[in-house]
Formats: sequence, C-alpha cells, structure tokens
Amino acid sequence: MTLEIGPIVGLLLTLFIYSYVVYKETILFKFATFTFLGVSIGNILVVATKTIQTGVLGKISQGEYIYTVPLILGLFVFTRLTEKYKDLSRWGIAILLGSTIGLVIARDTHTHFRSLSGMITQVISANTPLGYLNGIILIFGAIAVILYFQFTSYWDKPFFKQLRNVSRVFLMIGFGAQFGATVLTRLSTLTARILFILQTLGIA
Repeated sequence: MTLEIGPIVGLLLTLFIYSYVVYKETILFKFATFTFLGVSIGNILVVATKTIQTGVLGKISQGEYIYTVPLILGLFVFTRLTEKYKDLSRWGIAILLGSTIGLVIARDTHTHFRSLSGMITQVISANTPLGYLNGIILIFGAIAVILYFQFTSYWDKPFFKQLRNVSRVFLMIGFGAQFGATVLTRLSTLTARILFILQTLGIA
C-alpha cells in the first residue's frame, strides 16, 4: 500500500480547522489558518508575477509601449509605503477603482436589463394561467424593488407608501432565498469535507 502524503495532510488540516467548532481556538487551528493564508498569498504573488512578466513586460518588449502606463500606475501603489511619495499611490488606486466600478456597472446593468427582458418574454409566451401570473409577479416585483431605492419626495403620497411596503416583502423574499442558497452551499462544502475524511480513513 502506497502512502500518499497529500490526502493525509489534507485530513489533518481539515481536522485542525474543525477543532475550533468542537473545542476552541487552539494552536492547531491557528496553524491551519496561517498555512491556508500563506499558501493563498504565495499563490497570488506567483500568479501576479507571471501575469506581469507575460502580460506587461512581454508586451513592452514586443514594442507595445502603451503597457508602460498600467505598469507605472501599479508601481505608484507601492509608494504608499513611503511617507514622501505616498500621494502618488492615489492615482493608481483611483484609476483601478474607477475602471473596476465602471466595468461592473456596465456589466450588471446589461445583465439586469436582460433579466427584465426575459421576464417580459415569459409573460408574452406563457401558455398557462399560472405561467402568466408568475411572469406578472416577477415583473411587478422587479419594478417595485427598483422604485424602493428612489429616495424622492413623492414617497410621501399614500400610494407610494403602500408600494414601499410591498417592495420590502419582495426584498425579504429575495434575501431569504439568497441566505438559504448560501446555507445549502456551506452544507455541501461540509458534506464534501466529511466524505473526504471518510475516504482518507478508508471508511467510505
């Protein structure tokens, strides 16, 4: 029988992590968490270094000098470690955050409009009364939730106050479904780790 080190290490680290649930924060738990953080950070550094070498320095060496701009902005971020030039880091951070937020807004807006279009299509193409009612509820809920976040003066009117209460119901249903999905995901992860432990021990 060949002794495999990988599964044994994985088993021990898993048991070290779960020792926090059974007992308390022990030195074994700290060892497992620090190992996880160290390996994760090391992996990120290796991937980031490889990306800079191939995606930035490689492009610059091929004559695409436009890539020197993100390289310089990235180096500006490290000036945060100095007292004299730390203001330069704001340029890199501002451009990084601004471009990221712009891309996320553009992507999410397209996704939301596509979802709303799918709801409308579901109502139009519904073949049963239940399907038609389901589509109507989805469209009404989406519009009500969107209007819930419009902080304007017309919410003082009785009709919009009632609509705001209805919007809260849809929000709570959405949050509840999201929370339930998160719990199921965690339980699936727990089940997978328990199965891993049993298979490593040769029980399953």
